[in-house]
Amino acid sequence: MFGSKRKRQKTVLNRSDKRKGKKPWRKFFLQLCLLGVVIAIIGVIAGLIGYKVVTDPYKRWAEEFNIEEEELNRLELPSIIYDRKGREIGRFYVQNRSYVSIDKIPKTMINALVAQEDSRFFSHHGVDYIGVARAAIGNAKSGGTESGASTITQQLARNAYDLKERADERNESGVGRKMVEIFLAKRIEQKYSKEQILEFYLNRVYLGSGFYGIRSASLGYFGKEPQDLTDREAASIAGLIKGPNSTSPLNDPEANLKWRNHVLGRMQAEGYITAEANARLREMPLGLNPKPLRRGVSHFYEKLANQVSDIIGEEQMSAGGHRIYTTLDLEIQKSAEQRLRKELSAIEARENYAHPLYRDYKAGSDDDPKYLEGSVLMIDNETGGILAYVAGRDFTKRQFDAITARRPVGTAYLPVVYAAAMESNLNPQSRVLDEAVDNRMVGIGGNEGILAEWGPESFDNKYEGEISARRAFSQSKIGATIRLGRKIGMNRVLETHRRLKLPDPQASEKGTYLPRVLVGFDEASLEEMVRAYSSFGGGGVMPDELHFLQKITDVDGKTIFVQQAQMIDDGDTTLDSATAFQVQSLMKEALKKGTGKEGAKKLSKAYNGGGKTGTTNEFSDLWFLGGNQKITCGVWMGMLEGRQAIYQGAFSHEHAQPVWTDAINSAMRNFSTPPRKVPASLQPVKICSVSGLQGTRYCYEPTPEGEENAGRLRPSTFTEYLRHDQLHGLGVCDKHGPGEAWATDLRIVAPEGNDGRSRILPLPAIPVRAPVLIGDDPYKSEGLVNTPRTPDFYSGIGQASGGVSRPVVISAPAELGDADARIRLPRPPRLKVELELE
Repeated sequence: MFGSKRKRQKTVLNRSDKRKGKKPWRKFFLQLCLLGVVIAIIGVIAGLIGYKVVTDPYKRWAEEFNIEEEELNRLELPSIIYDRKGREIGRFYVQNRSYVSIDKIPKTMINALVAQEDSRFFSHHGVDYIGVARAAIGNAKSGGTESGASTITQQLARNAYDLKERADERNESGVGRKMVEIFLAKRIEQKYSKEQILEFYLNRVYLGSGFYGIRSASLGYFGKEPQDLTDREAASIAGLIKGPNSTSPLNDPEANLKWRNHVLGRMQAEGYITAEANARLREMPLGLNPKPLRRGVSHFYEKLANQVSDIIGEEQMSAGGHRIYTTLDLEIQKSAEQRLRKELSAIEARENYAHPLYRDYKAGSDDDPKYLEGSVLMIDNETGGILAYVAGRDFTKRQFDAITARRPVGTAYLPVVYAAAMESNLNPQSRVLDEAVDNRMVGIGGNEGILAEWGPESFDNKYEGEISARRAFSQSKIGATIRLGRKIGMNRVLETHRRLKLPDPQASEKGTYLPRVLVGFDEASLEEMVRAYSSFGGGGVMPDELHFLQKITDVDGKTIFVQQAQMIDDGDTTLDSATAFQVQSLMKEALKKGTGKEGAKKLSKAYNGGGKTGTTNEFSDLWFLGGNQKITCGVWMGMLEGRQAIYQGAFSHEHAQPVWTDAINSAMRNFSTPPRKVPASLQPVKICSVSGLQGTRYCYEPTPEGEENAGRLRPSTFTEYLRHDQLHGLGVCDKHGPGEAWATDLRIVAPEGNDGRSRILPLPAIPVRAPVLIGDDPYKSEGLVNTPRTPDFYSGIGQASGGVSRPVVISAPAELGDADARIRLPRPPRLKVELELE
């Protein structure tokens, strides 16, 4: 037992010894763990201290940024351009952007954006740490920086404050910039709601093809406001953010389609659309319909930009936010642009057209454009404000401003010649000879033969001999106009020419001016011609300068510029008001009865003005100009190089007048006028259209065949307005009147038989001096009384006799009367015969 007891004691001692042997290792382990914890704590503290030391500069940098809304949302604002009615017609900008509030952005656009860019946007506070961890792991595996895990808020911070550019300036690493981005994102999230952040972001983000912000992209790609975007359209736009230019549907439709479908898949994964909707939308096309906000891409915008820059300066121009109110009328501008392109294309489509075609010239080509060109200009006579400015077919192909190009004006120059004649005491009824002219008399290049007639706008011109200046003008008679100009003298024409501010014509080697000036051989620009023509409709006054601008306001709405209209004041007027009235009346007749009469049929009835064709002798330049009291419009077509014919027989009434007519008709909604008041210096004068002299009560002519009431007599007089000095030498009609001349010319209409037809009887008429003839009645006219005569009276003569024709006695209409026709002659005394007897 004793032995067993000792054995047990030994066993116990052995166990105790074993426990004593193990205890140091446990203690060491515990100590080791404790040391690890201490080290970890120290490490954490050191890490925190290190993090703070490392990140504090970035945090302080981030805190330097002002995140007030006006700073955070400070965008490069466009300067908006308005027409005269306050309609937006374009904008100046560096970034094509138009701000839109969050309530105008559809839910589908927000869903597409969040699904693609930041799926935990509504749950994080500026930084998606899960996304950061995932990105870090992915980057570690790939050995690069393929994923940055930037949230929408971080992207906003980066773009709003140009963090990348600023980091480059400070020579900071990408990690440092990322730290600033994170701190800024947290500050933004603390101050603004998610909806505000989305609004800031969607109005700032670049979406390719020059479009900044959701509205610009929505209009630029799909032609609709953001609130009307569909799921597939929103997905197309959201897919642009990672590669705006490379995935733009305008640049690479296939790339955009791929990214659109990727976004649709993300929208399904986030529960925004169903699998069925995703499958259906993937099969649909992009559906592009670009209607971008308009930027300056025309001669008008280029000219306006230069003018605005001169007024407010380059720095203010670049800052943007201005409101620029112009004189332009959007409707007139569009009408002029469309019709000009249509007419020029129609000319190029003619058979055997021999010039380069517009469609064959590529924008950006090094070749000099040589296609047919054209321009349209309309102005407000009273202010010089430009209502329409079309300086060429396509600014992208040719930047040259055709409105300023000086070209031969052809017969569009005739109003200048006739204005000079009216101020030289001639008048619209002055007689001129319409006969052929020797080439050598004019000096436009011919050395022999007669000068061709191109002015009448037809190859069917016939010389008419002695005609009135009014007819010579309305029919664009070349020969008659040259004789008229030579009659008043070249110096008188050139004086009027210079008063209208037209460029001096080319003089000969001897310093003299050849009569070719009279037929528009020399050059002027459309701008100069329109301004000169405005003096005719404007009563002799014309604008000093033409302008686009009405006023400019700054970003705060403060007016910083107002245009003051200035008129030329050379002794009160550029032309005498009477002369301007008379020339305008000539242009009215040219439009209604002369070279412009066919085109005038399509003019608005509200138009009460004149117009003049203009064709050069080589058919190289076509013009049409004219206007009313308020406006003047001009059209030019031709080649900008040399004097080559558009085609032989290209007349302005066929091509330039239709463009002018469309522009005028568009303007009549706002610029129609009543007839201009006759100047006090003019007086109405009855003129006989047959003789061109003052009319009398006897001036009647039968109505021509083919017109209503053919054969019946009608007055041959009309009213002309003349100055007192123009009446000098204007005699009384020698074609009609009492006496042999009138008696042999007068024709009386009488029925012939019972078939209703009329025949003309050349009978001398005896004017009735009293109600009833006294004495012998050789003409068997008993009972004929002196009642007022009308055209119907003459057609009824002879009917009382049952349709039997017989001589009749008539009196000229009493209401036209000459004083001597009303004198009652006394009965002659009884004849006494006394014989003287030697």
